[in-house]
Amino acid sequence: MRDYSRKRDYEDLRRQIEGYGELLAQLRQKESSLDCFDSWTDVLSYMHEGTWDVPLKDSVLGLILHAHKEDGDPRWRTILLGVFWRNLEALHYLKRRYDPDPKEFWPNIIWAFLQVICNWDAARHRQEIGRKIHGDVTNLLYRTYERKWRTPGLEFLDDKDLIEIAGAAEDTRFRNAESEEHVIGKLAFLRDVGVISESDFLLIIGTRVYDRALADFARSRGLNYQRVKKQRQRAESNIRDYFKRFQKNLGTLSPSPDSSALFH
Repeated sequence: MRDYSRKRDYEDLRRQIEGYGELLAQLRQKESSLDCFDSWTDVLSYMHEGTWDVPLKDSVLGLILHAHKEDGDPRWRTILLGVFWRNLEALHYLKRRYDPDPKEFWPNIIWAFLQVICNWDAARHRQEIGRKIHGDVTNLLYRTYERKWRTPGLEFLDDKDLIEIAGAAEDTRFRNAESEEHVIGKLAFLRDVGVISESDFLLIIGTRVYDRALADFARSRGLNYQRVKKQRQRAESNIRDYFKRFQKNLGTLSPSPDSSALFH
């Protein structure tokens, strides 16, 4: 059900942002492609439509994030909150199991978003910025609730739910957030029973579930790319071997027709 108090909050936010006309004029001086927007309301309407993989959306976000990095004006954060508002509302719904108190959950989502924005490297990320920010917010939110949250109902493990991350190339998209949550839960189980380590868990989530390039993941942590690549290969091999042993010992699982593609 739609939270009408948040709907009012958004309308108040939109009206506040509309008063930042000089900031929009500042951006339009830097990028002529923004001349199609007469107001911040036009910008917000456009940014809320469709998917993130649009060059003009990258231009808008890149300019705002760069300006925020340069002068630290809090109004840029307010504008970014307006841009991502619908996205954060969807996250609040899709991850609602994280917190039994929806009124407590919403401020935590906003706080996670602001942390990501304030630490964003505007010079390094130039494409699909919106999707990457969404992924980082989701990741941070998960880590915030990790100690409290456990996926219920794991009656037994089979490999079909991990095929997407196991055999996928690095550009795999997890469009279904519920599937994403389910996969993370199973990976958490594998970590808890010792199949993979905590660092393996974070590596696979970062590069498979949230689609961060392996080289980018390694660089951000000051790690050697080849070492990280081999670590992921070992971790995924351990998961594959676990499922093979599970099938052999219990005989309760029928192999998925795609199981031969795991981790290839």
